[in-house]
Amino acid sequence: MFAYLFDLIGFVFKDEPNLMPKFIQWLAYPLQFPGEKNYTAYLLHSRSQGIGKSLIGYTMQRIYGDNFVVIDQEALGGSFNGWAVNKQFVLGEEITGTNTRGLADRIKNMVTREQIHVNIKYQPEYDLPDKNNFLLTSNHDDALFIEETDRRAVIVDTKGPPKPQAFYRRVGLSLDNGGAAHLFYYLLHDVDLSDYNPKEPAPTSAAKQRMIDFSKSDVDMFAREVRDNPDEILRYSPTQVNERDLYDANAIQEFAKKYADRPNVTKVAATKALAKVGIECRRFTHDGTTLRLWPLRNTLDWQLRSNKEWGKHNEQHTKLKKF
Repeated sequence: MFAYLFDLIGFVFKDEPNLMPKFIQWLAYPLQFPGEKNYTAYLLHSRSQGIGKSLIGYTMQRIYGDNFVVIDQEALGGSFNGWAVNKQFVLGEEITGTNTRGLADRIKNMVTREQIHVNIKYQPEYDLPDKNNFLLTSNHDDALFIEETDRRAVIVDTKGPPKPQAFYRRVGLSLDNGGAAHLFYYLLHDVDLSDYNPKEPAPTSAAKQRMIDFSKSDVDMFAREVRDNPDEILRYSPTQVNERDLYDANAIQEFAKKYADRPNVTKVAATKALAKVGIECRRFTHDGTTLRLWPLRNTLDWQLRSNKEWGKHNEQHTKLKKF
């Protein structure tokens, strides 16, 4: 019967199988080292309902007992956090994607904090060591706002419809007939954690990259495309590729407007987005003129070049063609 629980985890991880071994270690770590916590949170996502995402969490409830809690998005984002007191495993169900930036920042803090500042309505506030481990579920593609530099969220996506109901009945029978106890024994004694670091950055996945893309504005997407595919973005026309590497804010704004198909993209928004992906402005004087340029192509190479080379490149291409 224990095998059915692993079949459930395997089904939820079927589209990201490389993440399953690390997830098993993530489940085992707080059990093998009581009082310790993971510094990553797992978000199990699917567009279909009934996949079994929450059932994995409720399986862990059989193991943690009173140290397990189920909360919703309102509780995660609320001012009062009595739900976190003396809990080790937190199942956050149906993260909806509303107010995602603020919620993501809050969850990131919960995952990495060492202390909980407990705020229970009408009671004195106090601090406790934080031992919470977070498993989240969602059916929304934009469940969390995730930046490219994120180190704490592991996103797992399950595509397609759920299994036949007979499969989930077998899982339920397994739980009712000692399956959770066998899983507990396995996690406690048989999972090798010799190569596991609870503070290591969250592994990447295709699902995580999609959620990052959903989190981006069209101007942010423009900046990333400039960084990754400059030859496709830096065109004067569909058939006319230019060889210019350095651009001023006016040119950048025009490229961003064209990419986003929005006439109201500002220079500030476009250049700030470039800074987020590591393309920084250089301000310098060349032949008595102060220039502010961004290296949109061959960025790393230009960061090592002198102001004189920057000025010559700009002068050469300004003479050849104005944007």
